[in-house]
Amino acid sequence: MDGFIAEQERQSPAPRPRGTPRRRAAPATAFDRWLRQELMRLYGAALDEPVPDDLLRLIAEASPGGSD
Repeated sequence: MDGFIAEQERQSPAPRPRGTPRRRAAPATAFDRWLRQELMRLYGAALDEPVPDDLLRLIAEASPGGSD
């Protein structure tokens, strides 16, 4: 187990000094754009469908402070 922890410590990046700017996320690649477009083409209509009342009731009952 000690070998595993030592390996993790070697791979973990050094902490960033205060005031150091964070790296920006990489811009969307062509694949990311294509995937997003295809998912919207295939499943976008499902986003327009109303949420069933039974599901809304279950969510309300499961949430803190929901109906008792």
